[in-house]
Amino acid sequence: MKKAKKCALSLIIFFLIASIAYAEPSKPISKMMKTPASAFDVFLFQLHEQSKCYRGWTENQDKDDHPDLCMTTIKYDFDDNIIEMHYFVTLKHKKMAGFKSATDKKKEEILKKVLADLAPLVGVEVSSMAFKFGMIQLTPIRKGWGTKDFDESEIREEISKRTVIHLHSKFDGFSYVATRNHNGEIFFEKKSKLSK
Repeated sequence: MKKAKKCALSLIIFFLIASIAYAEPSKPISKMMKTPASAFDVFLFQLHEQSKCYRGWTENQDKDDHPDLCMTTIKYDFDDNIIEMHYFVTLKHKKMAGFKSATDKKKEEILKKVLADLAPLVGVEVSSMAFKFGMIQLTPIRKGWGTKDFDESEIREEISKRTVIHLHSKFDGFSYVATRNHNGEIFFEKKSKLSK
């Protein structure tokens, strides 16, 4: 009798463990697994991988092992057909010299100069070589596949026209943001860290 109880208990435990080990993905995970990634998704991922940094770095910007300029996020707004790139520049960046002691007007000038240097590197402005030659132009779109209807230069030009760059910096409880919109207009904003 004891042996039969032990055997039954062992079988129950075995089936419970086996059913747990065979658990299927939840509906949201399953849906994501079935959603194909487009060439555009992969392209944005590659852009981010080239110049990303981790959000924690923006809080510890004085460390030597952290980059002084890097991308924090990239996203595509389907409704507005806009790609938004967010970059963070630390106070260690050579063009940020004097930022700490500068007036708000001078801080704006400094951040706009860093943004002006960043725009050609991203590939949304003409470089010193007299044409657009930045990350957007250098990141591969296709890897071994092609079609006559797929004009990479046209796609890259459209991506560069649809890209907005936000350049962020933080100092003394404030967040400073210089933005270049997709029309090439530059804006500046100073916000308290507490404001959203």
